[in-house]
Amino acid sequence: MKHGTTRDLIAKELSVLCFEMEAAGLMDKFPSLVIRGICDYADSHKTKEWQPYAAATAAAYAKELLSFVQAHVGQSTPTPPVSSVDGKSGTALLFVFERVLTNMFIDELETTQQQRLLLLASLEFENIGSRHEGIRRAHAKTCQWLLKHPDYTSWQNDEKFSDHHGFLWISGKPGAGKSTIMKFLVSQASRSPKAVVISFFFNARGDTLEKTVLGLYRSLLHQLLEQLPDLQEVLDGTRLPFLGKATSHTWKLDHLRSLFLDAIKRVKKRQVICFIDALDECPEDQVREMLDFFQELGQRAVLSKIRMHTCFSSRHYPHIGIKNGVRLTLEAQAGHAKDLEEYVRTKLENGDAESPKAIDIVKQILQKASGVFMWAVLVVEILNKEYQRGRIFAVQGRLDTIPAKLGDLFKDILTRDNENMDDLRLCIQWILFSRRPLKLKEYYFALASGLETDDALVWDSSQIPQKIMELFVLSSSKGLAETTATSKATNTDPTVQFIHESVRDFLLKDDGIRAIWPDAGPDFEAKSHERLKSCCFSYIKVAASHWLSNSLSAGTSLPKACSYEANDLRLLVGNMLPFLEYANSQLFSHAECAAAVMSKIRFLQEFRPIQAAWVVFFNLLEKYEVRRLHKKVSLLCILAIQNSSSLLRECLSLGIGAEEPTLRVSMEHYCTPLHAAVFKGSQEAAEVLVRYSAKNGGSLRKQAVRELHIDVVNKRGRTALSIAVEKEQSRVVRALLRRGADTTHKDRNGHTPFDMAIEKGHVPTAMPFFDPVDPAYSVCPQQYQRNSTELLKQTIALAVRLRQDKMLDALLKRGSELGVDLGGESSHFAEVVVREKVTSLLRIFLDNGAPVDDDLLCLAVRSCHKATVQTLLDADADLYRSGALHLAAESGDNTIVELLLQKGADVQGQDESGRSPLCMASARGHLRIAETLLGEGADINHADSHGRNPLWRSIHAGHPHVVQLLLDKGANVHCVYIKGCRPLHLAIRMMNSAQKSVQLLLEKGADVNCQQDNGMTALHLAAQRGEHSVVETLLRHGADPNLGYKHGKTALSEAINHAVESYPHHSQETILSLVRGGAELDTPSPEGLDIRAWALRLEKNHPGIGIHQSLLAVSEGSQSESVDIMAG
Repeated sequence: MKHGTTRDLIAKELSVLCFEMEAAGLMDKFPSLVIRGICDYADSHKTKEWQPYAAATAAAYAKELLSFVQAHVGQSTPTPPVSSVDGKSGTALLFVFERVLTNMFIDELETTQQQRLLLLASLEFENIGSRHEGIRRAHAKTCQWLLKHPDYTSWQNDEKFSDHHGFLWISGKPGAGKSTIMKFLVSQASRSPKAVVISFFFNARGDTLEKTVLGLYRSLLHQLLEQLPDLQEVLDGTRLPFLGKATSHTWKLDHLRSLFLDAIKRVKKRQVICFIDALDECPEDQVREMLDFFQELGQRAVLSKIRMHTCFSSRHYPHIGIKNGVRLTLEAQAGHAKDLEEYVRTKLENGDAESPKAIDIVKQILQKASGVFMWAVLVVEILNKEYQRGRIFAVQGRLDTIPAKLGDLFKDILTRDNENMDDLRLCIQWILFSRRPLKLKEYYFALASGLETDDALVWDSSQIPQKIMELFVLSSSKGLAETTATSKATNTDPTVQFIHESVRDFLLKDDGIRAIWPDAGPDFEAKSHERLKSCCFSYIKVAASHWLSNSLSAGTSLPKACSYEANDLRLLVGNMLPFLEYANSQLFSHAECAAAVMSKIRFLQEFRPIQAAWVVFFNLLEKYEVRRLHKKVSLLCILAIQNSSSLLRECLSLGIGAEEPTLRVSMEHYCTPLHAAVFKGSQEAAEVLVRYSAKNGGSLRKQAVRELHIDVVNKRGRTALSIAVEKEQSRVVRALLRRGADTTHKDRNGHTPFDMAIEKGHVPTAMPFFDPVDPAYSVCPQQYQRNSTELLKQTIALAVRLRQDKMLDALLKRGSELGVDLGGESSHFAEVVVREKVTSLLRIFLDNGAPVDDDLLCLAVRSCHKATVQTLLDADADLYRSGALHLAAESGDNTIVELLLQKGADVQGQDESGRSPLCMASARGHLRIAETLLGEGADINHADSHGRNPLWRSIHAGHPHVVQLLLDKGANVHCVYIKGCRPLHLAIRMMNSAQKSVQLLLEKGADVNCQQDNGMTALHLAAQRGEHSVVETLLRHGADPNLGYKHGKTALSEAINHAVESYPHHSQETILSLVRGGAELDTPSPEGLDIRAWALRLEKNHPGIGIHQSLLAVSEGSQSESVDIMAG
């Protein structure tokens, strides 16, 4: 607030102590952060001598903050030239405000687009398209046959879409060339300017995202939104917390599926062609779920006429299939056989290809290949070596010794000689068991660290160029490993992998390891990890001795993680020590996998001397300052964040590290090892720490007890339990609760761990709160009474409010297990969900034993929610006692009426007043419902206990459209109601719809002159009310204007009375109509006088009504009309 006087007045009135001054008037206009010194919060109470210190603190904080914030390069904004100011400050100020307002407007317009672009970018991941790029192009003139194949053309034919739902599945043997075919098809489809082509090639040899459906959906969604920018609006509902480092936990699978489905719905008439290769290289359970989703997508495409075509490829999957789709077996196709023959003839260096001997060799290769391209490729390479050496005479013999099966061929290649077998063993161990695919430089030095001395582990690019490394890949793997191509999309480094996934299958599934090394036992994998751990360990030691001691002098701190200096340092170290990043980050992972075959104590003892170096490397390679470790971080914290549960258990059981001073300094960000493990998602390590926790003290000394206490609160006010709940670590939550962790502690937002668990709706995290605490541990007196009925009720109410389906189901089942009787609360909750129309929750209540009473069905019918009614009917709700059909007829939802009738509701049923459903619908004017009920045989003339039938109800309520329906269906127009009232009389009394209903009744034969018990006719009633149009209608249909009732009152006398009492001018028209219709003026009035004389007396008592003059004029006009008629 900038105005001082106003500020003082408000301060006095509201007893305000402090007014913030910085950015006054701007905080709601700009996305900004104001850093204030403490004195700025107390402008009128601050001590001046402290101002410099407060300002310095604020400045220091600002500087520190900027070291964490990544730089963002914005669009430059021009500044006004000096000449444009002309010395006038007003002009300069105007320019500034113009810039500000313009930028505000642009920011507002661009914010949504910027968020979309950020989210789109976060869908990408490293090696997103590397598998597709790494597949060799199809050999010239091959694969063309598929474009004309009947199955392929049928798949592309939109007229047959309803048959195959847009699916084509290409299956084949391992190594048959499926991926090559798929790459060819992607290339061909991309040539069409009208088609949007998206693809994903699963890669079992790649990173996690390359071989899971999470990566599939991220990649497909990214491609689709990038090619069709108008679909990016589907991202607008995605919350920005998704943004961040693109890791597997950044995007949730359900969210990705939902976004992809939403995007496909918006494609409209555009064609989308999707190719998904190598389903067999993805976990089978994930493939099944993915296929279910795509089949649902196909059904939607058929119904919505969306042109979505999907082509799958895989090995023969006997247990996985799709209901609709075109199937094509690759090796059974003549075109594929011709492709194979073309490849062999072209690639085989056999001199005269047309010679009988050369033709016979080709024929033998094709016969033994059995359609497997990979086998033919390897064999051609083997035979070409014989041709290149001039050993043509040996070709036939070599071919005869080559096994026909691909796996046997791999064995033959690997065991044909014993050269460099140690290289081969370490090569296979690294490719099979590395935690991620190794980059080419990493692979070279990973093997070197296990084969050579320390001096060979520092890279000199002039001595070891990339070509040398590629040759080493071939030699160490005996040709069964290769280097992938550099990704053009992400510019990532090439990685080392087997030439085909079938190599991995041979080694692991077909017992190829034992075939090569008969001494390899069942612990081969664990021993392999032990060797890989040793490689990492050796490399870290070399890095510490060759670089760390020379580059960082004692006491020198690393630059800030996000600074340019730190980035340059990471590049320098990466170029000098290419294997360091992997070795330092995966050392404990390999050690953990090798725990069963190595000495854990020895490893921990060997690690202690290099622990400081490991921490320095960890911090150097970390790109975010907040994730760095304290330089004196405890060994327990290191093991916790590395999820080394076996090593951690060894430390705790033997007391290693418990007596060392480093335990006093834990990670600043996490507080204790337990906090660190939970925060990093190291659940196994966290469970170990909980098991060794010091809830009740223990043998460890005081500092150790504090660090291992499960209820320690970190600097952010969080306990380990709170963080575990937030991160949905159900196993850790259960372990902590059984150990007696405090459930009442509130974080800075006032939330307990239990509150957070319910609000997140994660069932496995919430359910442990209802488990009993381990009797060996005392329970805090303030703890929840976890098994109490009241807690369960509160939790169920919260789950209902948050609409947490799975949570509610779990809570009700848990209550049943604990024997908790919800009593009437169960019905109350069911009523709530019926009122809120949440069918899924209602079904859960019913499935868990909630009673189905009449009130629930009535409430559902009143809510006009068909799904809820259906759910209750399926649960055997009583149709007859509830009166549901009456309520539905009254409520106006015809679909519910039809549903109830289908379920057997009595169309003739009566309520306590004798009303039928047709009566209810007629009274409410529900035409369609009345038609439905009549179609089911409802009695059209049924009268309730007051004698009122549907016709009476519709006339009384003023619904002429229902009146017409009932009359058309045969309703009795002559029925008599109370006091002799007929439908025609009732219609006239209902002024709003009288004209229409009267007309309908008369057309259906209603007696126009029928009288009530008091003698009144319809004409009397119409004249009495001044209904001029109705009077004329009645007269046209033969109403007698001279019929009298009760003291001789006629329609004319009633019209005159109405004119006197209410609307004289309007009634004159009625009087005129009656006289013209034959009303006699000589008829005595109710007082025995002539009508004209009576009118004259009334006019004297009520001056100005002009009835007498009107009667004279009417009578003279009538006489003249009569004379004219007679003359005619």
